[in-house]
Amino acid sequence: MKTRIFSAFAASFLLASCAAPRIQYPLVLENRRNPDLGIFAIAIDSFVDLRAESSPHREEIFEQEEADYQRECFNKEKNYDKPPPIRQMQIAFGKHLKSKGLFKSVTLPVQPGTDLRLRLEVSSFAISAELNQEARSAQMSGASFGLVGAALSAIATSSMTSKSEYEIAYRNIRVIDKAGKELYRIPEFVSREPETDIAAVTDCRQVYELLNNRLKIHNERLIEKLVNELPAKLRVN
Repeated sequence: MKTRIFSAFAASFLLASCAAPRIQYPLVLENRRNPDLGIFAIAIDSFVDLRAESSPHREEIFEQEEADYQRECFNKEKNYDKPPPIRQMQIAFGKHLKSKGLFKSVTLPVQPGTDLRLRLEVSSFAISAELNQEARSAQMSGASFGLVGAALSAIATSSMTSKSEYEIAYRNIRVIDKAGKELYRIPEFVSREPETDIAAVTDCRQVYELLNNRLKIHNERLIEKLVNELPAKLRVN
């Protein structure tokens, strides 16, 4: 219940916000220096963008003309702040990996002294969510009566939901050495959730933060996989 009420207040805040969405999320600095990884400096290469070819809802996401999506929301490409979303995804992953303290250094792009390079392709980064008109109308009506009205409308809409689905997919994740030799490869790494109920979406700007939260979990899973599998590959080579 508390989560849904908080989501309603967050939606009210978003209605008043004009900032363009960015691909970012909060991180906690750790010191997980790994004896096998900590001797290496790794660079994150520019991500290869395949989303326009294979991402779900790519027609809606990459559409440039203004459209009235009063029933469904998408993470529209044209609405993102600069730099381009694919670059923001690379930066977000680099910051996430660096926050773990696993490697000697993590850089974007390649710097002198780089030992390893991580490369990958992004084939999907998409979310869709039903715009709950009933909850939207209630919140807008409540907001006109100030904080008390907003609080009452948040309680009234706390049990309302929206249908949503998302997919984030990386392909050809590779770690190579200075000479370009492939040391480790993951063919595909996917996070997805089929259509499910979430707290009511009352403003399409909410989907960008929802997708950021899922990207954080996706990247966390990938980093853990690297921690568990990459050291053995490095010892062999």
